[in-house]
Amino acid sequence: MTNASTKTTPPPELEPPAASTRPSTAIQHGADLLLNLVGEERAKLTRLHHDGLKALEARFIDYKAKNDDVLAAAETKVAMQQKLIEDLSKQSQTRNLQSPHDESSKELQTLR
Repeated sequence: MTNASTKTTPPPELEPPAASTRPSTAIQHGADLLLNLVGEERAKLTRLHHDGLKALEARFIDYKAKNDDVLAAAETKVAMQQKLIEDLSKQSQTRNLQSPHDESSKELQTLR
């Protein structure tokens, strides 16, 4: 065997086809359709998100209005009950102060 026979010759290098300066219209059209689809889906999701936020805000406003009404009614009831407690306390104190005098008066009248 000779040196020449053991050496392998490198395969000829294949040159890539010359790149065209303009992409295929089918590829461009497909890319345009894909971008349009992504844009439409993004718009739908954005619209759904905004609609959901508006619905949530409306529910919160309704809840707050109802809650404010309930709170106002409860505060009115508490104020009335506090007034009733004060009145009853005054009546109780008045009775307690009057009771010993009444008993003393009775005892004095009995002694007379």
